[in-house]
Amino acid sequence: MLPNEAVWLSTYFAQKDNEALGTVLNIGSSTAEVRERTQSFMDEQIFRPLVRRGVPVVHTDIKAADGVDIVADIMNDDDLERLRSLEAKTILCSNMLEHVPSASRMAERLTTLVPPDGVLLVTVPNSYPYHPDPIDTLLRPDIEQLSGLFHQLKLLDGGIVEGPTVAQELVKNPLLLPRRIARSIIPFPQFGFWLSALDRWRWLFRHYRATCIALWKPAVS
Repeated sequence: MLPNEAVWLSTYFAQKDNEALGTVLNIGSSTAEVRERTQSFMDEQIFRPLVRRGVPVVHTDIKAADGVDIVADIMNDDDLERLRSLEAKTILCSNMLEHVPSASRMAERLTTLVPPDGVLLVTVPNSYPYHPDPIDTLLRPDIEQLSGLFHQLKLLDGGIVEGPTVAQELVKNPLLLPRRIARSIIPFPQFGFWLSALDRWRWLFRHYRATCIALWKPAVS
């Protein structure tokens, strides 16, 4: 996640009261280590303010780890039903669609989790290096392309936010430079991670960008 992604999401949450948000279900949450330390701005901007307000937040991921409340695979029918039983009114899915074989199939599964009058928040890279986890399909949509995956939902808001360049990252943290060079020269045991390190140099002076959307499921008439 980019810092400005977190700002975009926190702005959405700040505009809604607790009743409107209901329970927030964070799909593909990763670990507490990632949210609170590696990318601490996620916790600072998004999750800590929600918890302070008393908004229930449930983190779910396919892998068991510290900070994962529910271990579940959304593509598994039984797991999907377990998640649906939480009756979360706000679903968050950040930077996951580019890491699944079929973004359209994942969009269908996410849509089924959203209750009538509920909201789905989705973010994906718009301009970003190849980064397998475990795959990267290079899905890099704009607002219209991303919202078009969710046929049953209506677009409430969308934006493309900007992140730093690689050069700006290196100026901020010069110790990254030797590590980045070494990773580019020496192939990793996993070939995909070596390609990722090489591809990152294409963003030396290009800004990372992410597409963020908020989608609403109309209430049943």
